[in-house]
Amino acid sequence: MKNHNSLRARIAALFLASLIPTLASAATLVREGQSKAVIVTMPQPDAFETRAVGELAVHLEKISGAKVATATVVPDQLPAFLSDSKAKDLTPILAAPSCSR
Repeated sequence: MKNHNSLRARIAALFLASLIPTLASAATLVREGQSKAVIVTMPQPDAFETRAVGELAVHLEKISGAKVATATVVPDQLPAFLSDSKAKDLTPILAAPSCSR
C-alpha cells in the first residue's frame, strides 16, 4: 500500500510540476478538439516517469477527447525542440524534473 501511495504522490507532484510554468499565463492544451500539447520526457525515463506520462496522457484525453502526443528529447536538443514546438503552436509539458535543467 505504501508503494501505491508513493506512486500516486509522485504522479500528482509530476502533474503539478508540469503546470508551474503555465501558472503565469494560460496554456492551450486542446483547441477545437485538436491537441495543442506534447508531453516531453528525457531518454530512458524511470518506471515512475513512464507511468506518470501515460497517466497524464490518458487523463488529458478523457477530459478533452484529444490524444496528446509524447516526445523523447535529449537534453542538448531541448532548446531546439521548444523553439520548434512554439513555431508549431504547441504547448510542451515537461514531464520530468530533468527536462527543466
